[in-house]
Formats: sequence, C-alpha cells, structure tokens
Amino acid sequence: MAQPQEIIMVVNNQILDDDDGFSDGFYNGHLLYYDTNFQLPRPLTCQSIYAFMKENLADPRESEHWNAGFVFGWIAALSENNPDSFFTSTLLTETESVHHAALQQV
Repeated sequence: MAQPQEIIMVVNNQILDDDDGFSDGFYNGHLLYYDTNFQLPRPLTCQSIYAFMKENLADPRESEHWNAGFVFGWIAALSENNPDSFFTSTLLTETESVHHAALQQV
C-alpha cells in the first residue's frame, strides 16, 4: 500500500512531496536561512546569492535533488522572512563533534 504523500507549503503555494531527497533538502535549506549562525552578510547582494546558489547546487555531499530542494527551501524562507522564525543553533565544540561521530559508529 502506497504511503500518503505530504504537502510542502511554500508561501501561498503547495508542492506535492513526491521526492524524499528534494523535501529533505528543502527543510534543511529553510532552517538554514533562519539560523542566525549561518546568515549571509547583509545587505544581501546579487553576487552573494549567486555564490550561495552555485556552491550549494554543486555540493557533492548530497544528491542533485537534495541540493535543489536545499536552495529552493532557502529561497522560500528568504521570501517569507518571518521575524518569529529566526533562531540560534547550538554549535558543537570540536570535542563534542568527535564524541558524536564515535557514537554514530557504534
């Protein structure tokens, strides 16, 4: 039995979530825009947005679908620019990162 597909809400539009890679990338890009630890320098410029898109569309760590979703999610969040959605993530120290990586291998 096929699983029901979810709807991704993008501003005033709906996108049928029929690609896990794209939707995972979308949610990650959307969150990255609102994370104050990863903001592009302001004011945004055409060149900074172009560089962000070029770098992330070609990121070899993820699939092309994931990368497209990531950039699209970031652009959707840029369009929303909801002041209530900004947050500051907790960054791991180098020691915490090593411990986290070791736990994932267990």
